[in-house]
Amino acid sequence: MLLALAACEASRPDFMVRLQEDCQAGDQGACDLLGGPDLTPGPPRPAPPARRARTLVQSDVEAILQGMERTRAAGRSTIP
Repeated sequence: MLLALAACEASRPDFMVRLQEDCQAGDQGACDLLGGPDLTPGPPRPAPPARRARTLVQSDVEAILQGMERTRAAGRSTIP
């Protein structure tokens, strides 16, 4: 019964929309909340550092590991 009642309840606008509506209606408390220091944009975040290029040693190690995996996947061959 409670679930049916809860499903029929009209959805309410989110908090920020209600604050903006209240501020436009003249509610000073809502306007103070909208203009508070917590809602002002902060300084932009620095971009993440660019990925470093792979060294020749790293490329060689990766190639060796891939070759070992291919060898394992192929299985052992029988030489007559």
